[in-house]
Amino acid sequence: MKIRLLLLAALTLAFPLRAHAQDDDSSSSSSSSDSMNDGSDSDTAPKKHHKRRTKDGDVTAEEELAEEPDPTKEKLARIDEPRIGLGVEATLSLDLLDKSAGPGFKGIPAAGLRVNWAPGVLWTDPEDEFWRYALLAELSYDYTGYSDGTTAVNSSTHIHYLNAHVMFGYPVQKVLLVYAALGPGMAFETESVDIQGSNTPVSGLKFLLAYGGGARLTIQANEHWAIAARMELMAQRRGYMDDVFLTFGVGGAF
Repeated sequence: MKIRLLLLAALTLAFPLRAHAQDDDSSSSSSSSDSMNDGSDSDTAPKKHHKRRTKDGDVTAEEELAEEPDPTKEKLARIDEPRIGLGVEATLSLDLLDKSAGPGFKGIPAAGLRVNWAPGVLWTDPEDEFWRYALLAELSYDYTGYSDGTTAVNSSTHIHYLNAHVMFGYPVQKVLLVYAALGPGMAFETESVDIQGSNTPVSGLKFLLAYGGGARLTIQANEHWAIAARMELMAQRRGYMDDVFLTFGVGGAF
């Protein structure tokens, strides 16, 4: 009888221990499977974009790359406008020369040369069309001469004008520049007086101020140069006299 009671007690204690062990095995297997599922989900889940914290908020890596300047933009702009802004023009003028002996002007022809540069072509943003074409720095040279008198007494006069001035205006469709010009210069004058075969040379240098305005037309011939033409009215203050030039010019812009 005692042996039967001991066997029954042993069976009673062994059954709950076995059930508890099975529960532990099932829970561990389920946790391992969950961890495997989590790992697989993490592999297949979309990766998050790297974010950089700024004052304005989070910026993704794609937005950061988009904010960087495009190095090809300037290269493409140089393809669209390969010129360096240099221009050279030959000119013919009607010089209304102010006479020192009495009022009025003496109309004589003059020839010259203009060399100019548009600094905005190289220094400004390609999209800034106004400052790209509105400003020109120019050197100008004009020559004129005339003779006057009788067979007994006569004189021969030659005047060389050299100016450095700034041209500033409004560009119309990159083609036409309506401008005003102002700048200093000098006039070198030589005169030869002949009195019955006796020649007396006289020369002098005077500083002057050139001022006026005009219009300059630029027509693109090919990708490297353009045809430039102008018409301008300029006055040159020479001492107390004002010589007025009505000028036509043609040349090229590179």
